[in-house]
Amino acid sequence: MVTYTLRAGLFVLPFLVYHATKRACLGLQAADRRSLLHGSTRAEVRRTSAGGYQDARSLLPGDDVYRILVREEPRPRAHGTEVWRWFRKHRIRNALSRWYYGKRVALPATDWQRARIEAVRAAPSEAEESERS
Repeated sequence: MVTYTLRAGLFVLPFLVYHATKRACLGLQAADRRSLLHGSTRAEVRRTSAGGYQDARSLLPGDDVYRILVREEPRPRAHGTEVWRWFRKHRIRNALSRWYYGKRVALPATDWQRARIEAVRAAPSEAEESERS
């Protein structure tokens, strides 16, 4: 009985741990998105004009916004999809990569912020070219 339980656990537990970890990471990305959109709460309660109460919120400092927005985002694999390839052995790898990196929480960045982020992430030669144009 113990042997069968361990055999089943050998295949089931990594799958469950992977999905729990992925859900936790997506939850952390969603928390970053909420903090960018709504700011952080302070230990202060304000009374509204309608007579209700709500938490006081303040926007995140620029350093925290920069840390959240400018980060490495892994991209799905696209190697081996060239037309001239005889065998398409990379199809499965690319499909698994698209599935693995498929779900992501989009961050609320303006067009100006996206342009600045791309400039920061670019290689030095690409950054010089973008400054010239």
